[in-house]
Amino acid sequence: WIFAAMDRMPAAAPAAEFPSSALKLDPAGNGSFSLRLSNPTGRLAFFVRVRMLEESRTLRTSYSDNYVALLPGESKSVAVRVESKETAPASLHFEISSWNGRAQEFEVRLAK
Repeated sequence: WIFAAMDRMPAAAPAAEFPSSALKLDPAGNGSFSLRLSNPTGRLAFFVRVRMLEESRTLRTSYSDNYVALLPGESKSVAVRVESKETAPASLHFEISSWNGRAQEFEVRLAK
């Protein structure tokens, strides 16, 4: 297995700061927000990924960047665009994960 050494990387838990206010979708069902990924640990956070758990054919997201590496103490802003073709739920759930860390879930409320 060519990536065996990567499986032995020390654990690093990246953090995420989501918007404190609710996300507002426009009449067409589109909205966007910025989140800040950071690595508060002393180890590399590798392949940090953001994804929306409710992703479907009618509820989609796109990201300005994904699968990023964060050095110790480093942070990065990621723009998230949400597109809803039907009535969106009251809140969306996102997962932040990395190759060498456990997945964490976050909630973003949608404004009515």
